[in-house]
Amino acid sequence: MGANLVPIVRNFSISGERADQHSIQDGCIEEGVHRLLRFDFLSHNVGDSDLVVGAPGPGGPHPDWFVESTSHGHWHLKNFNEFRLLDLNGNEVTHGYKQAFCLVDIEHHSPWGPAQPQFTNCNENQGISAGWADLYEKKLPCQFIVIDGVPDGEYLLRSTTNAQRMIPEDTFVDNTTYTHLRFVGDTVTVLDGALQLMDISAYGSDGQDRYAAIWEKAPGPAWQARHGLTAEAYQRAFDELGGQGYRLRRLSGHTVGDQDRYAAIWEKAPGPAWQARHGLTAEAYQRAFDELGGQGYRLVDISGYGSDGQDRYAAIWEQIPGGLWEARTGIPADAFQRVFDQLS
Repeated sequence: MGANLVPIVRNFSISGERADQHSIQDGCIEEGVHRLLRFDFLSHNVGDSDLVVGAPGPGGPHPDWFVESTSHGHWHLKNFNEFRLLDLNGNEVTHGYKQAFCLVDIEHHSPWGPAQPQFTNCNENQGISAGWADLYEKKLPCQFIVIDGVPDGEYLLRSTTNAQRMIPEDTFVDNTTYTHLRFVGDTVTVLDGALQLMDISAYGSDGQDRYAAIWEKAPGPAWQARHGLTAEAYQRAFDELGGQGYRLRRLSGHTVGDQDRYAAIWEKAPGPAWQARHGLTAEAYQRAFDELGGQGYRLVDISGYGSDGQDRYAAIWEQIPGGLWEARTGIPADAFQRVFDQLS
């Protein structure tokens, strides 16, 4: 794996404010009093390699990537992050006008990576170390969206990091996140679980990742989802989220090129003992099936895919009681209907 940026959005607020001179100077807002949606934004490097931008400006390797911010007193990457407010049908209502960002190590979010920040000066060497995140706090100039005239209601904030894909990453599929918000006057509420990802299926097509998914507007526990993960990145997410009390609810494997990739959903909820396996050959899957079945585990989720010309399986078992059940793998298309009719 390499560098891999994932956006984090938090600490929302709505306020009426008089435009500050720095934000006016940078073209984010016009003079006067405006209604602003403010929020913190983090670009978290969940990969195992540093994301290195290098020295900014004319002396660096990519001078065309940067603009010098007179209001901030340092160099910024142009158009690196993007914020768009959408209605629930996906139509854009408005967007943020902050066009430039400096990338340095601010928060150490993951257990891996260096103990101390490596990228600390916007004018000398920009980047984000493995396991670290750059942070733009909501109090900063331009770190807002102007929502003058936006009526009360529910919206989606689409936030993207490395939006122009100017800096190479292991994958770009997880560079965007959606946050479901409700506005009532000057109160903003994050509607956790209001649009909850219930199921996901990942597959490869023409050498690219593709996804099919189901969302449901319903209450539920806290949840996390990841997609486009290499086997190594999936294992890190599995360990990290498991350590935070999340349990794996859905797992889908597929292959792009010569790499296995995974999409998964975790939820933070109590439940029975569970086990998960991935990258299993047909023989290894059968051994796990027999072993866990003998310990009282039932298969609750399975994904089959091809890798290196062989069948592969990713699966989740839970130690729960229940009635008679059956599972099949490796069924040819012409036999599936017969099995369906027989078991149904």
